[in-house]
Amino acid sequence: MREEDGIIIYGFLKRLSNEGELMLNDLDVDFSGSPQFMRIVDFMKSNGFIKSKGSEYNARNYVYIMPNGESVLKFNSWNEYNEYLVKEANKLIQEKKEEKESEKRIRELTEEKLIYEKTIRGLEEELKISSLLKNWWWIIAAAIGLGVYLRGFLF
Repeated sequence: MREEDGIIIYGFLKRLSNEGELMLNDLDVDFSGSPQFMRIVDFMKSNGFIKSKGSEYNARNYVYIMPNGESVLKFNSWNEYNEYLVKEANKLIQEKKEEKESEKRIRELTEEKLIYEKTIRGLEEELKISSLLKNWWWIIAAAIGLGVYLRGFLF
């Protein structure tokens, strides 16, 4: 939106807020059918700044201000409103960037966790085997010895 259009919109919304309703031909635009007039009306309509009392948005219809239009008037000028929008957009972009970085870090940590869990399971198996050998070595040795003895005795 061009700055001069923004100044016209801000002034119109301010008057509309004070008076309750206005005709669109009260816009500070020279000709109500001009491209500038239509661009401004379309912008205000699409952003929810105004609502028409009729079904159409033409120069002879009355319009009233909507909550989005009131939010513009919380600022001292159109430029201040635009600066706020830019800051909010940058803030959202930064939040999205941080969110993507967090998701990436979560994926990396999840992969590391799976690797460590697999490693831990392998170490637990090794520990079980070594624990069995440590606690029952004499039975294992006796079984091997008995097998060697029986082989020598039977063959």
